Amino acid sequence: MIEGEVNAAREVVIPIHIGRAEAGARTIELALALSDFAEVVVADGRIVPVAAHEAVVQWDDQPREVLVHVLPGAPLVGTAMLEEHHVSFDMRPGGNVSIRRLS
Repeated sequence: MIEGEVNAAREVVIPIHIGRAEAGARTIELALALSDFAEVVVADGRIVPVAAHEAVVQWDDQPREVLVHVLPGAPLVGTAMLEEHHVSFDMRPGGNVSIRRLS
């Protein structure tokens, strides 16, 4: 299970360890190899070009290969990462967040 909390801005926050497979996992400090460029749709509906980096994240205590899209602002977990998982959170500052694999 992955656990986090809701911050004062009412954002769900979970810890993610990310890095290159050959360099080992790091937290937030990124040292990723550029893989390609992609176009993504952002929250306001615009399509923007972004750099894409191959990385490995620790997800449910297992390494998982992902593409990391680099955008300005706070890091976000895409909904594809949540497939086959149950997400629960208490929407208040300091509220609990949990993500667990569906059986």
